[in-house]
Amino acid sequence: VENQKVPSVKELSSVEKEYSDNDTSVEEYIDDPHLLWSCNHGILVYHSIEKEKCLCPAQYYGVHCEYQSQRLSITMRTRKQSALENQLTFKLHIYLIDYNDQKILSYEQIPYLCFVEQSFTLLYDRQSKPLNKTYVVRIDIFSLKISTKQKPIEYRTSYYYSINYLFLPIQHLTIDIMIPENNSQPQLSCSLQCGKYGDCYAYFNQATEFYCRCHPGWTGKTCEEQYKCQCSQGSLCVGVNHRTNQSICICQLDRTGPLCYIDQTCDFCENGGTCIQLYGRANTGFRCLCTDEYFGDTCNTPKYQIILNGIDQIQASSVLLHFIKVDKYDGNERQTVFKKINNLYQTMLKIYYADDYHLVYLEITSVHQTRREYYLIILHNKTIDRATIVKTVFLPIEQYCPSIYDIKQNVTSIDDRFKRLKYYHQICQKNLKLKCFYDEKQMCLCTAESHLTDCFNYNHNQTYNCNDYNYCLNQGQCFQDKLACPRESLCVCDNCYFGSRCQFTTIGYALSLDSIIGYHIQPYVPVNRQPSSIKLGIALTVIMFIIGIMLNILSAITFNQKSTHCFGCGYYLLAATITSLMTITVFTAKYWFLLMMQMKLITNYKFLNVNCRLIEFLLKFLPPTVDCLYACVAIERSVNVTLGTSFKKSKSTHAAKFVIIIVILFNILSAIHDLTHRRLIEDTEEERQWCIVTYQHLKWLQWLNSSLNIIQFVAPFLINIISALVIITTATRRRTTSQSRMTYCEHLNDQFHQNKHLLISPLILTLLAVPRLIISFFSGCMKSQRQPWLFFAGYFISFIPPMTTFLIFVVPSKSYTKEFKQTMKRYDKLVKRHFTLQ
Repeated sequence: VENQKVPSVKELSSVEKEYSDNDTSVEEYIDDPHLLWSCNHGILVYHSIEKEKCLCPAQYYGVHCEYQSQRLSITMRTRKQSALENQLTFKLHIYLIDYNDQKILSYEQIPYLCFVEQSFTLLYDRQSKPLNKTYVVRIDIFSLKISTKQKPIEYRTSYYYSINYLFLPIQHLTIDIMIPENNSQPQLSCSLQCGKYGDCYAYFNQATEFYCRCHPGWTGKTCEEQYKCQCSQGSLCVGVNHRTNQSICICQLDRTGPLCYIDQTCDFCENGGTCIQLYGRANTGFRCLCTDEYFGDTCNTPKYQIILNGIDQIQASSVLLHFIKVDKYDGNERQTVFKKINNLYQTMLKIYYADDYHLVYLEITSVHQTRREYYLIILHNKTIDRATIVKTVFLPIEQYCPSIYDIKQNVTSIDDRFKRLKYYHQICQKNLKLKCFYDEKQMCLCTAESHLTDCFNYNHNQTYNCNDYNYCLNQGQCFQDKLACPRESLCVCDNCYFGSRCQFTTIGYALSLDSIIGYHIQPYVPVNRQPSSIKLGIALTVIMFIIGIMLNILSAITFNQKSTHCFGCGYYLLAATITSLMTITVFTAKYWFLLMMQMKLITNYKFLNVNCRLIEFLLKFLPPTVDCLYACVAIERSVNVTLGTSFKKSKSTHAAKFVIIIVILFNILSAIHDLTHRRLIEDTEEERQWCIVTYQHLKWLQWLNSSLNIIQFVAPFLINIISALVIITTATRRRTTSQSRMTYCEHLNDQFHQNKHLLISPLILTLLAVPRLIISFFSGCMKSQRQPWLFFAGYFISFIPPMTTFLIFVVPSKSYTKEFKQTMKRYDKLVKRHFTLQ
């Protein structure tokens, strides 16, 4: 079959028309009353051998179509749970199944038509069905992608209906199907053994009933029977019809026929419209899915287009446009269109609308708004001509419509709203630049000629709850374009949440670079055209990397010498230097990784997922490790001063090696929960990927994470301060005993002056880490994605301490400075000797 040229629908239609024009045998038979009524409910056809033959419909059988078939008549109505997926259409396969062996006796496939009743018939395997068998109806729903790079056909879910009264020859079943927004997942605990060629699923409407959904090429109750798939390439085999032994196929949108071998060529959809076959196995109709710019049965009518400029002046992630058509007989007709602003730097918004209108109000949406924010963007005295398609609108402040309570007029002191109405004209006459305003029940316009007021009733509290099904998470507000059969929807998120379903949050104790600048990185845009904040981040990252690498290399040169290993401090500082090198390198890698991921330069999911988990895990435990090693240095110094001549250098060096290992292991264990709970999530609607971690549903883990953050911040700081005070007071006490000519206070002042770097260093490190801690704990969340500068600065400042090992420990110390200079002289001699020999 695959090698044969299969005619298209258009070719088949032309052949059928030609045959009907030339053949007059049917007209000849119509004059004979016997032949006219001999087929009862069937159609009389001419047969080359039997001459006359009756073609019976599914409901009847027999030579003259005189017997009724035992059948199941189904009337079905479908609807979607939400309009989240506007680039999908659906096909429904309805099977009549023998429940005992799960064999398909008959089936029908229908398209998704919102709230449209569709009727069809399913036949049993024999005319006199056995009453000892159990029959059920299973409905499989498949999603078909209109325009996507993903799989064109995906399984969504299944419904289950039992047939109870088998003694009835004809039964009628009325079904209302709701298509869920998410694909069903295989069940881990299942009463069926589906083997390796099937997966166990629960029915959407019967969670306690299970069935095996077999892989293509396998069938049976437990997917143990193999069959040869006859469907065309690109289609999906879903089973075998037991009566005909033919494969049951799910076709792509551009194919049709029982086995999907017929090209679905539909040339009446204009302007890029997508042709959808309305009925599955019989080519009885098509429907056009139009693009945003056109509408109509064949997508031949352009919509009104409004180009809204100056959208960057408003601080919102989405807007509502209220189109109002004035009718002096039926009142005002209002329809609302919503639009999401996906780009923080977007300056223009295109809106398409099909119906006629007179007024257009733009409303800025917010979840917890106390006052409405309206703009009058279009005003026509009469319905605009369809030929005027494109309307460009700028958004100046003069088009703002304030509340009557925001206008400084005496009319607001009148409590009775009806008495207050007669003074509304004074508002327009005293505010000549005012275009509009509103009160609790009305929207008012200021006329251009006489500055009078024209008000009409307006419902400000209209709800948009997506048919009482809010798929938005974290208390997001759901909007959809139509009440009954929505095609588009969006979520208006709270300040602390973002994403197409408000599924991501900036709340938490781990400040993430993704949540700070993720939305500022423009996909598919080169670096030189990225926003200034991203370019500044690139420059700072490069500068910090170069300075950090240079200073840490100088520290490594100093602390790698044997003379610095007489005490444990040398080992601690060497380990801290290596850890600082790793920290500044991983920090730089994180910025570039996020940049390339959001710019879509890297798209491999496995690579992105590994880097997401690994980089964030390293950034979680490396900076605290550096702080802990600095604290170890302070502890050893204080112990050395306290013990004096009793301090054992050899024990100090041996203990340092074990302490370093313990510190590293402790910080790894304290960050392991981040590695296990962090994941890479793809937001398909916004075409972005996010590396996030959340502990909202695990309160104990959230508490543990918070406690560890506090301990890792406070403990090193306190250790450094206490150790410095111990060193100063101990040295002062000894000096007072040995040098009695000076008072205790004078010695104390002298020791503070000599060891001031021991106090200044931890204070500087603490101050550098404070912004990150304050932002993480006390701001609660990022209030606006458009204003990232405070968080941006706090994040970058928190990575300065790993760059300062050389400045804090080598420069203030005479011994370390001397060792560094001597080492550099040796390197200088080696370099000169090398070039001299050459």
